[in-house]
Amino acid sequence: RRVVESADKSRRICFDEFLHQWKVLLYKNQRELNRRVQETVEIFSEGVHMIEELKQQGTSSWMIHPLHPRIAQWELGLVLLLLLTLITLPLTIAFHSLNRAFLIPNFVVDLTFMLDIVKIFVTGRLKND
Repeated sequence: RRVVESADKSRRICFDEFLHQWKVLLYKNQRELNRRVQETVEIFSEGVHMIEELKQQGTSSWMIHPLHPRIAQWELGLVLLLLLTLITLPLTIAFHSLNRAFLIPNFVVDLTFMLDIVKIFVTGRLKND
């Protein structure tokens, strides 16, 4: 009976140590995540202020500021379209009957990537000065 109690106590200590290590790891990761979120918020707020300053200076309406918040949304949309293509392309290659079903979505994806090329040409660049 003492051996069983000793084994249970040893397991409990190991489990408690395991939980403690996980809590420490999660706390460190949470601090790092909070720091990165704060940096991202600061970058986007700087971008919004720069956009307002450029509007006041009367710069070209065709130029897109590289820190504009919509750029990140556009990039996220492109990633989602790439994931859609990653799923549908093998299906359309394997099953020719699906070619017609994915004709319009594939056209929309192609058109979006063409618009992205145009966006790249009208988006400004930041200098590393």
